[in-house]
Amino acid sequence: MSPIEQAGLSTTYDCGRTGTPDLRLLHYNDVYHVEAGSAEPIGGTPRFQTLVNYYRNHPRFAGQPSLLTFFSGDAFNPSLESSVTKGRHMVPFLNQAGTDVACVIGFLFKISELIKYNSSP
Repeated sequence: MSPIEQAGLSTTYDCGRTGTPDLRLLHYNDVYHVEAGSAEPIGGTPRFQTLVNYYRNHPRFAGQPSLLTFFSGDAFNPSLESSVTKGRHMVPFLNQAGTDVACVIGFLFKISELIKYNSSP
């Protein structure tokens, strides 16, 4: 059981279909804060990485297609952290998350400087 499911929350929609899914997708966007907050939504990259690892590696998903992870932008700004780091604080997380497809949108910083450090396709 995932940490989210243990908390009584659900991150999965059950369409009622039985058998192995054709695809397994995880999408995220608007990620700005590395550290967790003190109230919901607590967030933070370690909490999110735990969820990614669960859906990627848990025996419950053995024999199913590999998880495809999509990121649709807004990690480098705007946030308090990015005003200081110019978005560099997010690069290690984005690399660790194992994102398969990313759409990086940058409008305030030199995105080309950050992309060269990011391993996401």
